[in-house]
Amino acid sequence: MDNLLGDAAERLYAQTCTPDLIRLAEQGHAPVEAWQACEEAGFGDALVPAERGGAGLSLPEALPVVLAAGR
Repeated sequence: MDNLLGDAAERLYAQTCTPDLIRLAEQGHAPVEAWQACEEAGFGDALVPAERGGAGLSLPEALPVVLAAGR
């Protein structure tokens, strides 16, 4: 599952976090579309317990998403 989740995160970030978007974010413009795509993919709720509507992943399970975001 780690590879599937990490690969999905890598694809999403590559599609949404373009160099232009990153430059705008560095200038203080909120990257609303990128955050929305991340939320829609469920990455924002990865560590939220399942009983509260999240994915309920452990820290090691969520690590591929975090690493992809850092890249």
